[in-house]
Amino acid sequence: MRRDGVVGEVIVDFLVDTDGNLQNAYAGRSSRSEFDAAAVGAVSKWKFWVGRKGGRDVVTHMQVPIVFSLNQE
Repeated sequence: MRRDGVVGEVIVDFLVDTDGNLQNAYAGRSSRSEFDAAAVGAVSKWKFWVGRKGGRDVVTHMQVPIVFSLNQE
């Protein structure tokens, strides 16, 4: 795909639990399904601050874009 100049974006959807761990990550939207596994795998390695509401730790729903681009060299 790199050789062909293919770029894309994946929106990874997931929950952050009350310990700051990622749960139930999946590719919510993507421009190319070939990028889905790599995007979900990358986000699955992240650690998050715990969401808080009213002074209590809460499970937080999040979505992040992962962009696959090529260096212009």
